[in-house]
Amino acid sequence: HQSPRFVSVILKNVGRLGDSSPTSFNTEGMMSSTIDELTVSYEEDGVQVTKETGKEILSKGAWTTILFRYQSLDKGTGEFGKDMYTIRRYQKRQGEYTMKSKFNISSTEQATKIVDILSKWITAA
Repeated sequence: HQSPRFVSVILKNVGRLGDSSPTSFNTEGMMSSTIDELTVSYEEDGVQVTKETGKEILSKGAWTTILFRYQSLDKGTGEFGKDMYTIRRYQKRQGEYTMKSKFNISSTEQATKIVDILSKWITAA
């Protein structure tokens, strides 16, 4: 199966385009020491503004890669919006995970294009 290696190559190159956070926190604002604690859910002033709706672990180890599905709160309507996606890469050091890179997939259309292209490349290999 070539896809995990291929995704790793993409993340090494594309992940550099995203910004990174010095540390990774779970929803309670505590440092994350396990993969299960890593999340994109986020609260501001006690209000959930980002809701994680899916999580798939692509690789584990000293470097962990996770694909998240999430929704952001529309502060005007108070409703959560469309599904969005992000691939995040974490490094575990001294027992804590630190996000090193992320790639945000901006729309379902872009996600579909990525899946189609990867499928074509993998089938051709």
